[in-house]
Amino acid sequence: DLFEDPKAKPNSYELSEKGKLLLAKEAEAFIGKTFKSLIIKAYTDHKGETSDNQVESLARAEVVRSYLIHELGFAAERIVAFGFGEQDQVDTSRTYGYEGRNRRIVLEAL
Repeated sequence: DLFEDPKAKPNSYELSEKGKLLLAKEAEAFIGKTFKSLIIKAYTDHKGETSDNQVESLARAEVVRSYLIHELGFAAERIVAFGFGEQDQVDTSRTYGYEGRNRRIVLEAL
């Protein structure tokens, strides 16, 4: 639940308070480590237009990038944000919660 509820706030790219805490905790794994780049990969679920999902995922990746830089002190030149939209769905089961599992942010150090 990194972002405000997308159903309650459509097109919102605002980090939730819980999301800020979660992101700070996840970012701790990279503090003090040597890496060339920190890649932010953002994904959406399959609902909606493919082009809209692409825009949404990139916008969310950019919000995470901005938070890492401005709030957590990461070097801007080392962080790259990518939006992959509905590509690479991790759960296609159509069972309860599958959409939320597909809406995700992945941090990857290179």
